[in-house]
Amino acid sequence: MLKFLGFLREEKGATAVEYALIIALVAAVLLGAMSTFGADIETIFGNIGDALSTAAGDSGGGDSTGDGDSGS
Repeated sequence: MLKFLGFLREEKGATAVEYALIIALVAAVLLGAMSTFGADIETIFGNIGDALSTAAGDSGGGDSTGDGDSGS
C-alpha cells in the first residue's frame, strides 16, 4: 500500500505527459487552422508570387531565365 501511495506522489513522469498533451493540442490547432484557411493562404501567396514575377518582368534589366546571363 505504501508503494502505491509513493507511486501516486511521484511527479517525474507528469511533466513528460504534460508536454505531450501540449504538443498534441498545438498540432490539433495547427491542423485545424491549415484545413480552414489553407485555400485562402494559398491564394494570398499565389498573388504575391504573381506580383513579384510581374515586377521582375517590368524592370527591363532583369533576367527572367534565371541563368544569370542578361543576353548581351
